[in-house]
Amino acid sequence: ELYGRVHEVARAAGEAGETAAALRALARLAGAAGDAEGALRHADHALAVAEAAGDARAEGHAVNVRATLLWRAGDVDEAERLFLRARALALGAGDRGLAAATSHNLGAIASVRGALDEALHHYESGLEQYRALGSHAEA
Repeated sequence: ELYGRVHEVARAAGEAGETAAALRALARLAGAAGDAEGALRHADHALAVAEAAGDARAEGHAVNVRATLLWRAGDVDEAERLFLRARALALGAGDRGLAAATSHNLGAIASVRGALDEALHHYESGLEQYRALGSHAEA
């Protein structure tokens, strides 16, 4: 019930970016509640809203949420593919925070796989993005 209400409020606001952000929040809440199917559905809806609006930043965040959900579900290969896509979208949109986060996630995946040089590359890339943010980090 709460999920539906949050979505209604976001849609009423009329802003695609805000709607996509609300849907991403719903995806995270559903995932935390153990509703993997609902979480992916909300993430996909957020992605569709962002794509329809041509909002690369929101699209990158939606892809990142989906990647995180799939990683937690054990689909590491698809999660990695999506983290790479989210990172590319983030860099294209100038979202250094998301670029850094996805780099760190890619580093963790590479580390788990034993690809330590690749992991180090991703971690260093993420650190570079975080440093570039300085005190201008977005919440």
